[in-house]
Amino acid sequence: TFPMTPPSNAPPPPSVPFPSIPNSPPADEGAEHDEEDAGLLLPGPGAASGSAWKLAGGRLSDAQLYSGVVAFVAFECLVLLVFGLRLWVPYLLLQVAFSSFAPLSGSGAFKNWVCALACAAVLSAYKTSLLSGSALSLPSLSFVYCTTSLWDCSTASLYFSAVRAKLNSTTPRRCAIQSLVPCSVQFEKRKANLQRRGAHIAGCGAAALASYGLYRAAGLEEKEEALQTMFLLPILGLALPLFNVPSYLFSLLHSLSGLSGLDADFTLLIIQPYGSVLLSSGPSSFWSRWSRPATLFVRHLFYHPLGGPSRKPLTVMFLFFMNALAHFDVGKALVGERRCAGWIVLFGTLGLAAVVESIVQNKHFVRAAHWASLLGALHVALFWVGAKPS
Repeated sequence: TFPMTPPSNAPPPPSVPFPSIPNSPPADEGAEHDEEDAGLLLPGPGAASGSAWKLAGGRLSDAQLYSGVVAFVAFECLVLLVFGLRLWVPYLLLQVAFSSFAPLSGSGAFKNWVCALACAAVLSAYKTSLLSGSALSLPSLSFVYCTTSLWDCSTASLYFSAVRAKLNSTTPRRCAIQSLVPCSVQFEKRKANLQRRGAHIAGCGAAALASYGLYRAAGLEEKEEALQTMFLLPILGLALPLFNVPSYLFSLLHSLSGLSGLDADFTLLIIQPYGSVLLSSGPSSFWSRWSRPATLFVRHLFYHPLGGPSRKPLTVMFLFFMNALAHFDVGKALVGERRCAGWIVLFGTLGLAAVVESIVQNKHFVRAAHWASLLGALHVALFWVGAKPS
């Protein structure tokens, strides 16, 4: 769940050794539901000084502020209890505590880096310790792990001052609000089109269920593994927006609370964790839509300190290698084994496709290499990393 490929046309970062991230590429044609999120992760002109946004006044009471999130917190706790993970309530409290302390880390680049890494390490270690002893099925474990990984990354990213400036999360209270949902939250004037987002999630979910039903009805589960992979890739691509459900509920409950109309300078704009990955035209387009909180976190943690686009393909391959290392515990939590070789092969395949995009100009070749790498990575994930221990 840790994507990392930066935009291929990104300019060099403005400062060293810990600069801010470059502007993202425009969304592909036909991906209208991604337009609201395009560029929200990335600081624009004036972001460093904070002059691009007007801070909210004191016209909102604390009771009004939290009225839109109480029901969502209750929903999250209910889901955790249904999963039988009663010890996950402290996990939510850890999220709130870490995010509330984020503004206190200041603007020092190295201090931000250390605090962000420590935050992600503690949250991930606690989560893995809980999942390792869980009796959940593999699909349930995978869903919980993916969702909480988005959560960990969005909280840890708040320790980077450039991220707080862009999201306008300038106070402990705003950072605490952001920690209640597993995605990034931007405080600004623009409002999201909830009807379109809801229709997108519902449509993709229905299409994924129908496609999977046809997959099973056709008996493809008994076919060759390579054939299974080819059919499962689009099904999984359609199912990814289901991970946007928590962020969508957060937006909806905030809107229903009446808070949105009380102050034109105070609107919660949810950055959806996943876009339409099936519409991606290459690695940079794909990773700008895949697990956006993780993309934001890893770019600040590794990509820019190593030199960013000025040192491709070294920086790109290092990012994929670090992601493989970070997923060893994922294998331990999901199947009881780290599956180190499988993760290295998986991310090495994806990394090579990203390097191809950075050095080859032919867009058709880049697109073919991109989808071939996705098929290869999914095949390794399903039949090597995800296979049950013998």
